[in-house]
Amino acid sequence: MQIIKGNKNIKWYVTEALYQSEGDTPDKTEEVYFYSDGFFCFSKNFSSKLAAGKIKTKDLENLSVDEKYAEECAK
Repeated sequence: MQIIKGNKNIKWYVTEALYQSEGDTPDKTEEVYFYSDGFFCFSKNFSSKLAAGKIKTKDLENLSVDEKYAEECAK
């Protein structure tokens, strides 16, 4: 797991996840989570962008979040 300090009060967590695929080899992808204002959230948006190569892990340092980036959150 990588922990990246973002701007303001955001901490980003990037982890590798394995998913069962149709073949014998599981699919591996990176998932992006963030912690901000007392909430820990999964971001499907940033996870998809990272997987597609549209952003790099280092880019998370300068990104901000709002409720549209928080698909699943826990307090």
